[in-house]
Amino acid sequence: MRNLHVIALFSLVMAARSGQPGPEPACDCAEAVARLDEKYQTMFATVLSRLAALEHGASPDGDSSNESSSISQRRGLLVAGGSIPRTQIDSRKVKTHAVTTTSINITGNLYLSGTFFWHDEPVGFAVPSIVPSPVPSPSPTPDPSAFFEADSYYGGGWTFVNVASRSKRDTDDLEIVVPGTYALLSYVITTPFNEVLVERVSAEWCSSWLSSSAHWVGAAVGSGSAMGVRADDAYFYYYNNQAAHLWARQPVSFMVDGCKNMGCACYDPTNPATMIDADTRGTTISELEPDGSVVRIHFPETKTQLAIGDFDSIIGVAQCGFGGCNANANVAYRVFTRSTL
Repeated sequence: MRNLHVIALFSLVMAARSGQPGPEPACDCAEAVARLDEKYQTMFATVLSRLAALEHGASPDGDSSNESSSISQRRGLLVAGGSIPRTQIDSRKVKTHAVTTTSINITGNLYLSGTFFWHDEPVGFAVPSIVPSPVPSPSPTPDPSAFFEADSYYGGGWTFVNVASRSKRDTDDLEIVVPGTYALLSYVITTPFNEVLVERVSAEWCSSWLSSSAHWVGAAVGSGSAMGVRADDAYFYYYNNQAAHLWARQPVSFMVDGCKNMGCACYDPTNPATMIDADTRGTTISELEPDGSVVRIHFPETKTQLAIGDFDSIIGVAQCGFGGCNANANVAYRVFTRSTL
């Protein structure tokens, strides 16, 4: 409050010196205001002289409980330039009879209280209310659940899931799979499910067998991609493209150290040692869009884990010359789960 009074008072002095009208005083002092430039330069210096004296502990009556002593404890004021002679100070007021200065500089905090007087009459100032601007709150990421739970979205009831390093709410914050890499993406699952919806947002899926495709199921066009899923500790399910586009299951033991059980021929469905089984025991996959961009995988029982990738990435056998993710550009897809059991 004090510094606002000083600013208002200083504005009055400066306005008079520049010929511009200042705040309207409570008294009839128009003539005095007109002569401020030559006669009443001391107004602002009066305030500073009091602060300068108080800052140095000048309180003639020595009463530490009065206003002068309490103000003198507030440090950080520096008055530089000029001189302020003939200053009288007590616990209630300061009078300065002369001041000679070219500039007054203040560094730090300026604290004022009390009433300003003009010719022994109180002068009031309208002090604006200063309210700090509130810190803007970040816009929350929209919750996608309402949209994906609606029946209009492939029957509804879907929950968006993501890998641990990505957002659990932002459906555009997806892991990118670079062609030639081995990327089996593992998803954070908090609720048991028996169906998975995978929506491709890139031009193609990853594949293996040195081919790429926009279709995962691929019943209508070409062989389709050799994409697959793992949802438990027993089997992973995928399309094997060795002899035909075959939906099959294979024990997860073939994922450990890249088919170490039998070496690089672990992909051959004609070899019984690979334990590749075309009977998936009710685990099915269907294509929901003509362009192959959305597939649904159904399990006959609930699952609590989920990993998705191409066959090369599932078994992770780079040393066999397998090419990892076969695609012409980066691959990305959204994943959802739901329970229908």
